[in-house]
Amino acid sequence: MSTSFRLSYATLLLCLLAGTEAIARKEGRQKIDSLLKELPGQKEDTGKVDVLNELSYCYYAINPDTGIIYGKEGLELATQLHRQNGIARANLALGYNYLRRSDNPAALGCFRQSLQLYEAAGNKNGIASATSCIGLLYLSGGNYSKALSYFLKALALQEEARDKDGMAMACDNIGDTYKGQKNYEQALLYTFRSLHLDEEIGKKTGIAIALQGIGEIYECQGNYRQAIAYMLKAMKINEELGDRLRIAWAQTYIGQAYVSMAAAGTDISPRRTVADSAIGYLRKGIELGLQIQALDVLQVCYKNLADVYKISGDCKTALAYYQTYTAIHDSVFSQENNERFVRVEYENVHFYDSLKTAQSARLSGLQLVHQRSITYGGFIAIALLVFFAAFIVRERKRSDKLLLNILPVQVAAELKAKGITPARAFDNVTLLFTDFVNFTQAGEVMSPEALVDELHTCFKAFDEITDRYRIEKIKTIGDAYLAVAGLPSPDVQHAVHCVLAAVEIQEFMRHRNGDPSCKTFGIWIGIHSGSVIAGVVGTRKFSYDIWGGAVNIVADLEERSEPGEINISQATYDLVKDAFRCRPSGTLTVEARIVNTYFISPATMS
Repeated sequence: MSTSFRLSYATLLLCLLAGTEAIARKEGRQKIDSLLKELPGQKEDTGKVDVLNELSYCYYAINPDTGIIYGKEGLELATQLHRQNGIARANLALGYNYLRRSDNPAALGCFRQSLQLYEAAGNKNGIASATSCIGLLYLSGGNYSKALSYFLKALALQEEARDKDGMAMACDNIGDTYKGQKNYEQALLYTFRSLHLDEEIGKKTGIAIALQGIGEIYECQGNYRQAIAYMLKAMKINEELGDRLRIAWAQTYIGQAYVSMAAAGTDISPRRTVADSAIGYLRKGIELGLQIQALDVLQVCYKNLADVYKISGDCKTALAYYQTYTAIHDSVFSQENNERFVRVEYENVHFYDSLKTAQSARLSGLQLVHQRSITYGGFIAIALLVFFAAFIVRERKRSDKLLLNILPVQVAAELKAKGITPARAFDNVTLLFTDFVNFTQAGEVMSPEALVDELHTCFKAFDEITDRYRIEKIKTIGDAYLAVAGLPSPDVQHAVHCVLAAVEIQEFMRHRNGDPSCKTFGIWIGIHSGSVIAGVVGTRKFSYDIWGGAVNIVADLEERSEPGEINISQATYDLVKDAFRCRPSGTLTVEARIVNTYFISPATMS
């Protein structure tokens, strides 16, 4: 069976594991919108882990990069909650997204981690699913012996559980592996068994996949009539299901079978008639492939059209089709970005409008190629296609990198998916605010270049320190630096992490002040724990900002601090007093209420 059908089968298997088979039936965008509406209202418990993992599954075919973001968030939360099942499922989702990005080593690592967790828990369904995923990975890489060992193990587990659906999937994968080994007798045996199991449970999708697989095995044996007969049965079922992608693939592989028949020259039909049949199906594949923008389908069609015209003796037309195939294969479907590029989505986010225009031009270029592919002018159109494809990939990477430099990962993912990200309240966070001593005076004696270089050096170090403690940098305001622990992802140790980061920042500045070659500043630091509202501001120059009384309090704490000290509020003191020694530093008056404050420094740590 083709890789595309294998991937579809693996999708169903993953959905079954997650207990969300409806995901496979619902339109991806609709399901994603539904899950994104659920996400903000979820508590930090297993329910949120399930939603994040489902989002990761849903995004695998649309945008695996976003799927990885949600998968990592689900993995992180499941780890915090010590939910082994959630960790295992998150690893499966991540593995499949990595597989879509052709990052096989990362995918294998995730699948193996999932398998280990399911084995430790004795979860046989989970073991079977993770085992099958590893087998699919080895199968896609052509390592048939390892793939076969994993698939046979999965089949034994499914037989033990009497799960006919799982047995059918395992048999289909085993048949596909034997086909790769050219053991066609065993391949037919297992694929027919898969067909009979799917017929028993009435699973039309599985029936179509098995029929297609049988057809491909017969083609490998040179039994082209039987091959085409089974492929036509598969296509009929896919037409009933309305699965346009599989219809396109069926047309493509029927055309390919006719090409193989024409090349063999063993059929009783005239070669010209067989070639015409091949051309007819391949052109249907191209037409549907253009409609659904399935470039992988188009690649196979153009290659087979080049072959059939060469067989027919029309070398000029064959060359034109081969040039089209080569341009798509080499420039768009390289090993690195094959699965990554096809399903990238740019809808719903206004700053991708220009990329959508380029994508439309890409499709127009393909349609031009289809109409004029028998001329050398078609190759020029493909050159334009390649240019726009490269433009889209490059600009998307630049946009994603820029967005992640401005916004937290989770916020950036939501903004890309929905076009908006609502403001949210966070009750348990700790704010860190720093300011440099005598910065204005330093600016009078340092050159502008030296001043900016020193600010860059200091803030770069602060960024590295806060990253280590999972503290979200909010912004810099002149020489001030504001960061928050506990958002957008909760952190039960938010106060302790903020103090530890402040201690490292203080030590960095102390070391820098002790270096005679450095011209730098002293530093004030304030820390306060409380509640804030956080959200995205603006529509052109995005800014993730926070609001609330806590922001004013932490600014006051910093102002009342002293160089070389860390000034914390009573609220923070209550959270860290067991970890650090503190001494009273005075009081603040906040809305007619007196708040005690404390100094804490590295020398007084417990």
